[in-house]
Amino acid sequence: MVTVSLAVYYHITSLFLINFEYNENNFDLSQLSALSKNTFNSLKNYDGNMLGVVKDVRYMDSVLIRHTASLGGYLHSHDSDLQTGSGQQQVTVFDQQDMMNEWTILPGDFNLRKGYLSGNNTDYEVVKRSHNIVLKHKITGKYLYVHPDFRGPVSEKEKAHEVTCKEFDALNEDEASFKFRIDYSFRAENSNLQLIDNQFELAAILTSGCKILSHMDRLPPWGYFQQEVICMEMATHDRTQFIIEKITETTKESLAKVEYRELKNVKWLDLIKEYLVKSWKKEIYDDDLKVKIDAHTNKLVLQPIKESIFKYSELSMLHAITIATIILSVISMLIKAIMIAPFEGNVNQFKNIENFKAKHLDILLIY
Repeated sequence: MVTVSLAVYYHITSLFLINFEYNENNFDLSQLSALSKNTFNSLKNYDGNMLGVVKDVRYMDSVLIRHTASLGGYLHSHDSDLQTGSGQQQVTVFDQQDMMNEWTILPGDFNLRKGYLSGNNTDYEVVKRSHNIVLKHKITGKYLYVHPDFRGPVSEKEKAHEVTCKEFDALNEDEASFKFRIDYSFRAENSNLQLIDNQFELAAILTSGCKILSHMDRLPPWGYFQQEVICMEMATHDRTQFIIEKITETTKESLAKVEYRELKNVKWLDLIKEYLVKSWKKEIYDDDLKVKIDAHTNKLVLQPIKESIFKYSELSMLHAITIATIILSVISMLIKAIMIAPFEGNVNQFKNIENFKAKHLDILLIY
């Protein structure tokens, strides 16, 4: 009974995913991991063939930097300032596709950066493990910065530094406060920073080497309820992990050097499991967010470019099927347990089972 119900559930869920209209702006699948999203596209659009992605990330590439924990959102900034601490431009993690998620990677080395920005050097190198980088927010033109004197706006924990975007003349100045080191496991096969596969940390060169992180804590209404970003010296490992999900723009000079590689398809069972876990988590998050937005209706003006992440969920049917399957499975297991357990009215059947076991045990002992 359990096997049949699970098989039916697996089949229905597979049909749901196959027929689901998916694109990069789709709300319900956006929280899946980058590998699963690419795999889903591959299975849906390319009949199970492997999907090619750019192999390495180079300096001067514009990229989407995705947080692997929380809701799987993107490192984000927008033209609004903090209303605490330094009052500089907000940096958050935002879980929807948005032009404000794009960052350009510049080298931390001043001479190399100056050569790239001036156009005197177009031999753009691949970003490697332990390299120092500078991150420029593409739309606003400001640079990622860790403030040594202010704590995070929500956490306010000791040694949890404020992270903002700040003006910086990257062509003429060399200031360590804007530099971050790319850290990831030395067990990795390749030291090149690659799309999707390489989880990395952004460690500030100054400020005691704190690491950029995010979590489920949200900013107040003035921060559009987006996830807080801070830099902590004693950071929890799973909250500091990022990946490069996508290269949104590369230079013409780099195009000739771009190499591609293939991703292995994720198994359907793994994809379904991740989809269900993440989507349930998302619905709980959104329900809580709706309460907060409703509580500040007269104080908060939501931006028209989807700054709010509240939206009606399209997952009700799938979740109803999940709950029904779990209930049917539990009921069927209880029925089977009652049928074979030595309860009153079931004694004869239990004795028959015991006699059957004893008979076969005697046969085994004879042999």
